[in-house]
Amino acid sequence: MSLKDFQVRSEVVAFRGGSLTFRGLSLNDVSYLIGNYMPEVTKLFQMYAKEEQREAAIAESMKFATTVVRETPLLVSELMVLVSIDDEADLGDAATRDMLLSIAKKLPLPVQVESIKKIFELTFEEAGGAKKFIDSVMEMTKVMAPTSKQD
Repeated sequence: MSLKDFQVRSEVVAFRGGSLTFRGLSLNDVSYLIGNYMPEVTKLFQMYAKEEQREAAIAESMKFATTVVRETPLLVSELMVLVSIDDEADLGDAATRDMLLSIAKKLPLPVQVESIKKIFELTFEEAGGAKKFIDSVMEMTKVMAPTSKQD
């Protein structure tokens, strides 16, 4: 298969007010999040490391998705905007992006939790599992993190 034939896999989150379609995180998404939300990304990885010791299937864990939404709400909203299939073409426009972010922040908690769960599932299955994905991103954050100068 060539790159032009590739179809991005997506999942739909249906709720009383309609439905949203999401894809998994890409390298561009992760780079953007690290560059703009490093404290929240770090907190997410710390939560993951803590949970990983107690639960084997963290990617499917509703408990973990709920924790992520509760502890990093701005990151969750940004994730939802980044990987929203329907709105992908509009992300370059700052006004549209701000409007989408505002909407994502106002979605009901169960919709946000289910959305994050779907996004993680799509991301982790393509990456070969949650641990492999998190390890790769943690390595990437080390490379991207500013280093202190030593005299």
